[in-house]
Amino acid sequence: ALIAASLFVPVAHAEIIPVNLDPAGAGLNDPTARAPEGGNPGTTVGQQRQIVYQFAADLWDSTLTADVDVRVGASFAALSCNASSGVLGSAGPWWIWSDPAFPVPDVWYHQALANQIAGENLNVTNENPDYVFPDDIEIGSQFNANLGQPNCLAGSGWYYGLDGNTPAGLINFLDVVMHEISHGLGFSGFVDYSTGVLGGRAGTPGVSDVYTHFAYDNVTGARFDTAAMTDALRSTALKTPGRTAWDGASATSQVPAFL
Repeated sequence: ALIAASLFVPVAHAEIIPVNLDPAGAGLNDPTARAPEGGNPGTTVGQQRQIVYQFAADLWDSTLTADVDVRVGASFAALSCNASSGVLGSAGPWWIWSDPAFPVPDVWYHQALANQIAGENLNVTNENPDYVFPDDIEIGSQFNANLGQPNCLAGSGWYYGLDGNTPAGLINFLDVVMHEISHGLGFSGFVDYSTGVLGGRAGTPGVSDVYTHFAYDNVTGARFDTAAMTDALRSTALKTPGRTAWDGASATSQVPAFL
């Protein structure tokens, strides 16, 4: 079991809080000496990783309005990788929630989003028997610990600077963390990419989620979770460039300002 410990002391107002899931001496706790770079004052690999993660959390926190804390579990692991390609990071909700009273009823919501809609931590208020301290997070995230090794995108590596000036050949850790946190906040769906089955990735075939609810197929002219979309059509739409669009009211209303 993973033992969670908060990276930093939380403050009183609702915020996005990184939670360190790595053991001593590894990942976010790696004691390997590293010179400060790009505005990151950390002097070890672990310190620099923690500083970047907190910086990303603060950026998201400054953009979003949160009434309930969002705890983001973070760790490093040997993710899928070879000499020429690999997974940089992955993230998603630790819990999912459905409620007939939510804006889109009876579909899955990422826990962080569900908590904000409800105005409370739903796992706590509903006395979830599995909600214990090691699992006291709404988002789980992992990042590739082997990046730059001969068998994992050889010659590359993480850049821990905060200035956006990523040296050639390196990968900006801040960019990847920002991207992955977004998935856990709600910018991801649970439709099975290969089969097109709604809820397939959540283990609940046939049950849609709020993100997929707003996915729109430009060919059939239908949202993904309507009767007009079969599993095969969803799968094809996901794999065809330009075919899948977004049909949320707020995003659609802003399109003329950008196009």
